Amino acid sequence: MQHYCGKIGDLRLHFTIIGLDSFALKWTRALIPSTNLFDQLPAQLPVELIETLASAHNLRIERILSKGHASPPDFWYDQSQHESVLLLQGAARLQFDSGVVDLKPGDFITISAHQRHRVDWTDPDVVTIWLAIFYEDSCA
Repeated sequence: MQHYCGKIGDLRLHFTIIGLDSFALKWTRALIPSTNLFDQLPAQLPVELIETLASAHNLRIERILSKGHASPPDFWYDQSQHESVLLLQGAARLQFDSGVVDLKPGDFITISAHQRHRVDWTDPDVVTIWLAIFYEDSCA
């Protein structure tokens, strides 16, 4: 697997080459100025949009916008940080080695670091808004 990124203005393009005929593509936008997570929804959403709301040492908070997006077939996230996700709008289904979890507005899930998971489905008719918090264990 190889990771690449590029930048166009305040937009960043990240993509991962998974295999010879498969890749993951995501647009990211840094630090949106709005203070309302339901504002500034794009009219078109050809790829999932990830916006960094805040970041600090060992912590990152993102607003993720999906509309009918899913992880590529056979692609699994295996992240070094824990991820807590609150689904604010829309609907989604996450897949884990142990099964699937359906999410609706208000649902919250914490995914431990290195727990393999993927986005199996997001609502194709409504923008799904996720609030994702990535963090590492802290020393006591």
